[in-house]
Amino acid sequence: SGTGGLIERYRSMGIAVERKQATPLLELTRAMSCRRKRDLTNGELMSIYLGEETLPKAA
Repeated sequence: SGTGGLIERYRSMGIAVERKQATPLLELTRAMSCRRKRDLTNGELMSIYLGEETLPKAA
């Protein structure tokens, strides 16, 4: 879990993520995972990496 786990998960998908890149990705990944109440799929992680997924704005 954590940054190292996220880096390794992206590496398994063929994407090299540096630690400084992983920190904001991890924040979004954790928020989305909590909201969905499950681990994210590779497709969802790819959407986060490509910037297609964002946190909803606070009301």
